[in-house]
Amino acid sequence: DRETDSHKHPTINLNNYPLTKEGYVFEGYYEDEKLTNKVTNLLVTNNQTIYTKWTKKYTLTINYLDENNKIIKNQESFEYKEGETYTITPPVINGYVLNEENFNKINNKVIMSNKSVNIIYDKTYTLSFNTNGGTTLRTISSIKKGTTINLNNYVSHRNGYDFKGWTINDNYISNITITNNITITASWSPTIYHITYNLDGGVTPRGNLS
Repeated sequence: DRETDSHKHPTINLNNYPLTKEGYVFEGYYEDEKLTNKVTNLLVTNNQTIYTKWTKKYTLTINYLDENNKIIKNQESFEYKEGETYTITPPVINGYVLNEENFNKINNKVIMSNKSVNIIYDKTYTLSFNTNGGTTLRTISSIKKGTTINLNNYVSHRNGYDFKGWTINDNYISNITITNNITITASWSPTIYHITYNLDGGVTPRGNLS
């Protein structure tokens, strides 16, 4: 686009004359038709022609979905200039963890047209411990579906009792694969103490004690 302009003042600050054009980003004014010499302050000495530079802009639409393509956050849109590399900062969404494999495939790309991308989040679950009178263990949160946890690494303690292990519905388990939120329960047995008496030849009224 070309525009002929004159002004009664000797110098024009062209920053005061921004332009708009649907679907484009205004890049400024230039002295030459090849758009190599940008000008911001124009000294008017006679009739002059200056040139405008426009860059196409595109919209990047981001959809936030879970592993079943269910919407878990409102859609967002951002504008980028043609040829610009977009970098997405994924938000933290409670109850979900970013699927990094998917994200790495769609992030840091050059935009050359209007584009829509899907950022996938995997639902996370919790493993809770019912210590059944024993010392408290902190709930494990943000566990991805399919994660297997070695329960031998989690032991509670209870005075007067021996820890026997973890149970679900009274069944003992040593490992658990997470598919939903779950609570496991500690099993205990009373600690048995053996006492031996050295009576030095004597007896008790009821006989020997052990």
